[in-house]
Amino acid sequence: MTGIVEFGGGLVTLEVRDGIGIATLNRPEARNTINHPLRAAMVAAFSAANADPAIRAVVLTGAGGHFSGGGDLKGMSDRDVASVHSRMLMAAQVARLVHRAPKPYIAAVEGSAFGAGLSLPLACDQIVASDTAKFCSVFVRAGLVPDYAMMYTLPRRVGEGMARRMMMTACVVGAEEALANGLIDQRVGAGEALDAALKLAAEFSAHAPLALQMLKAAMSDGRANDFDSCLGAEGDLQGQLFQSADFTEVLAAFEEKRAPRFTGK
Repeated sequence: MTGIVEFGGGLVTLEVRDGIGIATLNRPEARNTINHPLRAAMVAAFSAANADPAIRAVVLTGAGGHFSGGGDLKGMSDRDVASVHSRMLMAAQVARLVHRAPKPYIAAVEGSAFGAGLSLPLACDQIVASDTAKFCSVFVRAGLVPDYAMMYTLPRRVGEGMARRMMMTACVVGAEEALANGLIDQRVGAGEALDAALKLAAEFSAHAPLALQMLKAAMSDGRANDFDSCLGAEGDLQGQLFQSADFTEVLAAFEEKRAPRFTGK
């Protein structure tokens, strides 16, 4: 994949720069609020990014100075059980495509990250936010519960108490408090989130893709959550990676005193 590819008529764009995919939610006139067409575009864009071996890491961001204002209430008039079930299945698909992607995802957040617009960064491996960022689990204000796996991801970042506060009071958390509580990993100046996220993505993409894929999978599917399961997973994965072309390349590069050239095989 080269250049900029549009999904959903441009609702999500995917640009590739030096092996890094930049996936942009592109509905700025509505603060990138998420409706069905945007959800479908995210599924298509994230699936394409995950399947492209030329993309080593993905930066997820929003157009127009905001990450996302969350779910679009205008698109929630269909409230019958079948419609809600279909909506939630697609939301789950989006969350899985990010959280269980075979490559790192880094969120670059400017402005609002509310509701599902907070859930998406939480599904990423790292979150970079500017001083303009505001985070809010706004769901209870709308009489709803969090979705896109927020009830799983948020406590793992900020702890049970802070997660309950955010989800049950819908408080707004600024960048300073977010960094202090582990909600974000890096705080930068206004307008600098994307550049900082790209630098971080380059750090990820410099390493062996297969090892990163296996590491992320083990941390995402629960194998690393239990001590003995973690030891078992380490043994299984290390056994596979010792046979990989990338590890063979590491040994050759060490002997030849040069940087390794990884292929992800």
